[in-house]
Amino acid sequence: MPHRSFSPLWAVAYLDFFFIKPIFTFEIQFNEDLPGLVSFLITSLVITALVRHVRKLAEVKRDQVELLDLTFDTVIVRDMNGVIKYWNRGAEELYGWKRGEAVGKVIHSFLRTGFPMSLDKITDTLVRTVRWEGELIHTKRDGSEVVVASRWALQRNESGQPKATLETGNDISARKRAEEMLRRSQATYLAEAQKLSRTGSFGWNASSDELSWSEETFRIFGYDPGVQPTVELLFESMHPDDTARVRHTINLAASTGQDFELEHRLQMPDGAIRHLHVVAHAATDEAGRLQFVGAIMDVTATKQAEQQLHEAQSELARVTRLTTLGELSASIAHEIGQPLAAIVTNGEACVRWLDHPAP
Repeated sequence: MPHRSFSPLWAVAYLDFFFIKPIFTFEIQFNEDLPGLVSFLITSLVITALVRHVRKLAEVKRDQVELLDLTFDTVIVRDMNGVIKYWNRGAEELYGWKRGEAVGKVIHSFLRTGFPMSLDKITDTLVRTVRWEGELIHTKRDGSEVVVASRWALQRNESGQPKATLETGNDISARKRAEEMLRRSQATYLAEAQKLSRTGSFGWNASSDELSWSEETFRIFGYDPGVQPTVELLFESMHPDDTARVRHTINLAASTGQDFELEHRLQMPDGAIRHLHVVAHAATDEAGRLQFVGAIMDVTATKQAEQQLHEAQSELARVTRLTTLGELSASIAHEIGQPLAAIVTNGEACVRWLDHPAP
């Protein structure tokens, strides 16, 4: 052991401890003090145990909070009035506000939340099922918007009353942008394909008579895309001779729920006639309502080609008949001309013979 200097002060203290009677002792002079001392000791032990338990709970809570801060998802706890009680590090990184700036704020006003449906309906579902999932639009500190896949879980108190809501979420803005770009790309390709093939698409709700047309369908019917298509608008441009037949066909399909296929003509404002071929498939939506999804093909060019082919075939038949008649006439002329020529020759010979001095 390292050498320590032994001061006289320590020597006096040691002598005082071993040879002088102590001033304070643990001796109980009065029996009536014993219960109080025992109570004091028990209370001290209980308080010590409680303090240790509280410290342990605090350590556990601190560890849990640290674990929640490790996740990349946002974790927000709010009371039933929407006041933020907890805001993890993931929420700080996504939205840009620190925990101290967010706690105490009303979350939907703070983040300017955009809901897919009314907040009352969402709260109704949350209280009834203790869960809700959906996509929300939140505004960050820099003013930009972010799309969040949000999941809510309801916490109840001992009496079963709603107490708080745990909200977790993750940023899906990049995925939504990619989906939107893909959707636009597909829509562009579809529009170009429909334009090239002269085929439009449509949707028809048989119960409400609501129609939806693609861009090519508007072009086929000659209407501006800003016009709301209706069944009556469809019949306005239809050829009068086809109206009754088409109306009967679609009424029958609406009553039976069966697919249908038909051809009809459009009479355009400039007097031109367009021929259409319509194919529709019957389906039902989630509410069980009858709908039709179909395609409209502009077959005017095909009809015109068929007409031209028919005319060419008719002309060919006429020319063939004339050619056959010419050949028949030539044959008849040949067959008749040969005997007549012989008769003429013989007659001329007879005339010469009669002209002789001696016939």
